[in-house]
This record gives sequence, C-alpha cells and structure tokens, in this order.
Amino acid sequence: MTERDLSPPMRELAWSLWTELGVPGGVRNHRNVALDIEPLIVISPLLFEHDPRLRDQCLLWCAAHSSRVSLSRLRGLLRRSNALAREAFEPFSATLRLHAGLRWPLGDTGEAWPRMPDGQPPRLPLARPALLQLRLRALCGVGARADVLRALLAHEARWIRVSDLNEEGYSKRNVALILSELAAAGFADSHLDGNAQRFRLSRPGAVSTLAQADELTFPRWAVITELLLVAVQLSALASRSASVRRVKANTLRDRLKPIADQLALTPPPVTRGVAETWELTLKWTHLQLSELAAGRSPALQLSPPPRQRLPEVS
Repeated sequence: MTERDLSPPMRELAWSLWTELGVPGGVRNHRNVALDIEPLIVISPLLFEHDPRLRDQCLLWCAAHSSRVSLSRLRGLLRRSNALAREAFEPFSATLRLHAGLRWPLGDTGEAWPRMPDGQPPRLPLARPALLQLRLRALCGVGARADVLRALLAHEARWIRVSDLNEEGYSKRNVALILSELAAAGFADSHLDGNAQRFRLSRPGAVSTLAQADELTFPRWAVITELLLVAVQLSALASRSASVRRVKANTLRDRLKPIADQLALTPPPVTRGVAETWELTLKWTHLQLSELAAGRSPALQLSPPPRQRLPEVS
C-alpha cells in the first residue's frame, strides 16, 4: 500500500461498514458508530473496479434489503454527488433494476452487468447498536420521520432548527412538518427564538434507551461522503501531468479545508506555491482515510456541534 493509492483505505472503510450491516467480512471497526446506509450506497460503487467481491456483496445486500433504503433520499444524495460517483452508480443501479426488479434511481442509461452474483443474501443484524437507523425505520417507517428522530437523538438535549437537518437530505418543508408533529404529540419540545422555531427531544434518555443508542456516536456522514468524493477526484489526478496535478490539487485542497473543520480533523497542509501540492494533499488524505477505516478518526467521535442552550420551555 502506498500513499499514492487511496483505494485500500477506502475499501477497508467500506468493508467494515458493510460487514457491520451484515455482509460476510472479517473486520468490524465501527461497532459503536451510528451508520447511515444511503451515503454508503452512493460511495461504494466507486470501489467496485478494485474489489469485485465488495460489488457482489453490495448487490446481494441491496437486493435483499432494499425495503430498508429510502429511495427519495438516495436520489437527493446522488444529485449532490460528483460526476464520478454518478457514473459509477449507473451500472450498479441498472443491474438491480434489471435482475432484481428494483426501481432504483438512475440506471436507465447505464448498462447492467450480465447477472446478479450467486450466493446467499446477507443477513440483517438489526440488534447491532450501529444499525440504529434501520431500527428506527422499522419503528417509524422508511423515510424522513425515522431519520429526523435519529438526528434529534444525535443532538441529545440540544435545541436545533430545521436548517440544522439539511444534511439529512430531505426537504425543509418535510422536516419542519415532522418536527411540528413530534412537538404536538409531546415527543419534542419547541421554542421560538426570534423568527426561528427550535426543537429538541422531550426525553432523549428514554428514546435513546428504547432505540439502543446509549453508547453510539453520530458522525456527520454527509460531510464524510464529501471527503471521500474529493479523495476520489484527487486520486484520479495520478495520470495527469505534474503541472495539471498541482493546479487541480490546490483547488481540491481548498475544498478539503472546510470539510476538515467540520469533522474536527487536522487541516490539510498549506500548498500555495509548493511544487509537491498533489503529493502533500494526497498524503494528508490517505492518513484521514486510514484513520476513518480503523475507527480512530475524530470524525467518528462527533455528534453535531453543541449549541447554546435556550431557556427551559415552561
């Protein structure tokens, strides 16, 4: 493994997450991390060229457990992704549409692989703590309601606004409606702060215990996905000339800086005027991906950032 090849740590990360979801694998470095299935589905096809076994296991899992996946959210995340991710997703989605009868996004212009892989469908170990999202969907249904509840759990007793849940990939109107309904039913408190309505769980400890979420951390998977997508673009520069790599790597480094800030990572190296811009940025990215794969990254320890507590609701 070299620091010029980002696929090994990305594959190790993907294998650990998919193994936690039930595919047969030997490494589970994310047992106490609340997983998020749709970003994982978006990013995984980028690795299939390097790992056919991962491709086969993902196909089998998605064919067996597609009812657990929010297709509307998957479409929204794909729209936000870059062209490389959408291109890699095309044959994956087309294969599930043709051979498994799923109505997955995209795929109409993609060429399906000849057949589905042989093998038993992976089991779905819903009792594992990391599968909180899928337990909540079993309780509340697949869609925004379960994911809003998961986001409220991630924020614990802190007040949040509708805009704080933009990363969930649902419309503001839908999220606002769900939060208002939870407040009306007594599951959430609401508080008007200026022009913004804020919400928090009324009894986060009780909900956390019910959902088996007491020992979990809640990473910002949408931001981690951005990191992975930039990493793929950075790695793809390997075949370009040194001058092109330097210019494009500087642009990608500027994109990595706010991502690192949001994930509490050490900032990427300053590269303006440095000839080895691509090499230095690639080395930093390799380290961050390796730490993510090993389950040691600060990005995996984060709940959303704490917010100023407002007065108690009377």
